Amino acid sequence: IAVFFATVFASAAGIGGGAVLVPLFTLIGEFSEHEAIPLALSTVFGASLFSTFGTYIWEKHPIVPHRPRIAYDVVTVLMPATLLGTTTGVFLNKICPNWLIMLLLVGLCG
Repeated sequence: IAVFFATVFASAAGIGGGAVLVPLFTLIGEFSEHEAIPLALSTVFGASLFSTFGTYIWEKHPIVPHRPRIAYDVVTVLMPATLLGTTTGVFLNKICPNWLIMLLLVGLCG
């Protein structure tokens, strides 16, 4: 129930959910940081798919009606960097100790 409401409020605020879900999974769910990060990533991915296919994929651009709402040219530029960052993060998650992961998360959220 807490994850549902955290995801709803984080999406409504436009901040995603990772910064909210990782501490929630660690404190309430008693997951380690190594387990909480992929779980939060999966949760945010599911919420993103739902909002994309439920809303934005069908909408047209507000000013240029023949264009879609999603700027696919921007997606093709940003996606490789996002996937590279995700792959690097997963690798670092495997080799770094819990205290370093928590320190990096606090620094990122700060």
